[in-house]
Amino acid sequence: MSAMAVEFDRWMADEVEELAESISVIDGAETSPHVRAHLRQLAEQLARQADTLGYPDIVKVATRLSKRFGSDAPKAAADPGGIDEQIAELRALLKK
Repeated sequence: MSAMAVEFDRWMADEVEELAESISVIDGAETSPHVRAHLRQLAEQLARQADTLGYPDIVKVATRLSKRFGSDAPKAAADPGGIDEQIAELRALLKK
């Protein structure tokens, strides 16, 4: 069981880093509807996987992050500073 827990932790870390990398690559294009939809999809995917693997705190942060990219969210919700804070929060949660 311990090996499985380590593997789950690695999967979650990989998912968080994939999301973080996607966000850094699009830096400056956060207001594009296409980019926002892609980032929302990645954040929702992270939330679903975290739920499946038993990471409720990551579910909460990823869900909040996905709402920043929703089509009904104001463009200012995709502020890079706020997004970076939530990515840092996700990373910190994985280190617990």
